[in-house]
Amino acid sequence: NVVMNILLYTWYRTGSRSLGDWLSQELDIEYHHEPFNTHNPKNLEKYANFNLDKIKNCIVKISPHDNFDFVDIVNKFDKTIILYRNNIREQSESFIWSKHKKIYHHHYAGEKFIYAYYTIDENFLKEHSIEIDNEVDRLKIENEYFASLNTGLLLSYEDLYFSEVGLSKMEKYLDIKFKTKLNPINKLRNGFVKKSIT
Repeated sequence: NVVMNILLYTWYRTGSRSLGDWLSQELDIEYHHEPFNTHNPKNLEKYANFNLDKIKNCIVKISPHDNFDFVDIVNKFDKTIILYRNNIREQSESFIWSKHKKIYHHHYAGEKFIYAYYTIDENFLKEHSIEIDNEVDRLKIENEYFASLNTGLLLSYEDLYFSEVGLSKMEKYLDIKFKTKLNPINKLRNGFVKKSIT
């Protein structure tokens, strides 16, 4: 078994949930998805007593908007993966869509399993164009911030889900050989359809 604490530092709609779940299985260590996300009532309850000073052998996703000083948190981890998206237009569309629809990931509603695969129609994009454009502007600044951190592994969504470059980079950085590949079937938008990157 791998023994290390891994920080997954990223914004939303970057494929972090699929990456965290997959890495957790590959490395046989626990994954904590957004333990400090105050907008998620289930997380607040689940992680009420979560303490970064006491973590042991796990992966933790933290967003810049969780209001931690990056220098303070990065020192609590052995490895840091900073995940971002090159295509911030699609990231913005995805974020605004999920915010309005309140659907983020596959989940159970009682005993019924709800899939989170989705498409976004043109009417939605037109109706929310200003909100989407504002998010694009914000994400430009976010990506510049990620690039300025100069620590850990800077990894793009596109490298993970449209090529095997991302896996190769992670293998080298974590000094491990993965047993499986990160399956692009986990992409939520447009289901299994591979989109062109612009």
